[in-house]
Amino acid sequence: MSFWVRPSQKNQDRKTPIYLRLQLDGVRTEYSIGQYVLVSHWDSKAQKVKGLTEEAESINGTLGTLKARALKIYNEMLISGEPFNSFTIKDKLI
Repeated sequence: MSFWVRPSQKNQDRKTPIYLRLQLDGVRTEYSIGQYVLVSHWDSKAQKVKGLTEEAESINGTLGTLKARALKIYNEMLISGEPFNSFTIKDKLI
């Protein structure tokens, strides 16, 4: 699981969408989480927004929540014994 930005898709505010990428057993899927950030404010190594502004805290909180929900879904699917892949997790997450 990783978060990343796509600088080539800037909106009118010059912000780029944040994407969540899920990969499991070689099957990869990704989708925009609906949050936008200036490329200069994105920390690609830490996979979060830099700074302590209200906007950065809000977006980083959303990233943390999404990560926790995805891990919860993964664990539930693992325990249930049902076959699943990254698309299944994405569908349940959305």
